[in-house]
Amino acid sequence: MRTLALAAFLLLTADGRLWSGESGGYAIDWSTSDLRAASAATGASAFTAAGRAQLDWEQLRRGMDPNIGCDVQRRYRLVSAVGELLGVEETQYFSCTGTAHPSLERHLRTYPLSRNGAVAEVTSLFGEREVFEALSADPLVRKALREEHRAPSSLAELEAALAGRSFKVGRCPFVLRKDWRADFVLHHAEGQRAAVRVALFPDMTVCQGKIADLGLLLPVPPALRPAFEAAAVRRSGVLPIGSEKALPDAQTMLDFSNRPDAGAP
Repeated sequence: MRTLALAAFLLLTADGRLWSGESGGYAIDWSTSDLRAASAATGASAFTAAGRAQLDWEQLRRGMDPNIGCDVQRRYRLVSAVGELLGVEETQYFSCTGTAHPSLERHLRTYPLSRNGAVAEVTSLFGEREVFEALSADPLVRKALREEHRAPSSLAELEAALAGRSFKVGRCPFVLRKDWRADFVLHHAEGQRAAVRVALFPDMTVCQGKIADLGLLLPVPPALRPAFEAAAVRRSGVLPIGSEKALPDAQTMLDFSNRPDAGAP
């Protein structure tokens, strides 16, 4: 039997725990009811998916018509933990009485745990020129820009060229959101480069639930190298790498409703 020295370990237990471990001085605990991170030294909370979902629901409910029953489900999946950077896939399902179709919205978020729940932008971790070159090299982006008369020479020009363009994946069109810089996660390491996933949004209602991402390969900044190396071997943190599945294919699922028979959310 092969033994792995792991600071983080997989938990699939009857009480709903999915994974727990340490990354960058933070204790991470993922279960079917919450995804939490707290300072390993002091225990101070740095992130809680259930807490964020509850606050978002309360804000959403204040703007709802009380005569229309609505249901919301928030789903969270841990993707990676690199140092203090927590990568999370977040999905929201929203359905109200009288609507033809429920809505679904998926995001990829990276949370620097020292920043009290603020969302990172990819250009805050990697150089803008490196991001421009990596985005330009993505096959879907290259295909979308085939008809451009002049190739973009900067990230701002590339964003302008991609605005409103569709990326065809299978039979579904996808678009890049305006806030795409904050819609990414660190996915895995390829040598000295970081593989980054950027979420695309389906551009047709019938394609809701379909998933497509852009893939960027970026040089790992010197400040992030120790954390990437530790996560790659699961000494501290975690990345979805190789054939050894580090994280379960599971989600935290939180349900909310303003219907009278739903009880308190």
